[in-house]
Amino acid sequence: MAMRHEDLPRELNEFADRLIGAAIEVRREPGPGFLERTYEMILTHELQLCGMAVAQQVEIVVRSKGLDLPGHRLDLFVEKQIVVDLKAVEPVVAVHFAQMVRSLRAGDCPLGLHLNFGLPELKDGICRRINKSSSVRSASLRSLCGSAWS
Repeated sequence: MAMRHEDLPRELNEFADRLIGAAIEVRREPGPGFLERTYEMILTHELQLCGMAVAQQVEIVVRSKGLDLPGHRLDLFVEKQIVVDLKAVEPVVAVHFAQMVRSLRAGDCPLGLHLNFGLPELKDGICRRINKSSSVRSASLRSLCGSAWS
């Protein structure tokens, strides 16, 4: 059985709710029509105003059969637990969701939020991905991210 958001710790769900609230605020002002990087900067600022820990463009190392593959970046990493993938496109294609799943597995991270600011309504562009194999409070992503939390 796949994990539902009810299966996650209360604190993690609260972080996700606050993050989504911040994204909704960002969508209100400045509004639609900007590039992903613009939304990334504004959402980072909004999350910091809300007192949340956030890191941008965090590099993680993907491991495959003993080989470390650097160079994969997370748009945002929030509260050392939530991977945020930002898009400003219409439509989102399957590869976008596959990238999120790959990021969650690579970092043993429990929760990912896919936020697409390119749709007419932000509510239609919010997708939650749960890594059912995550140890939920794993520190492995922090070790993969290096200095992002220094």
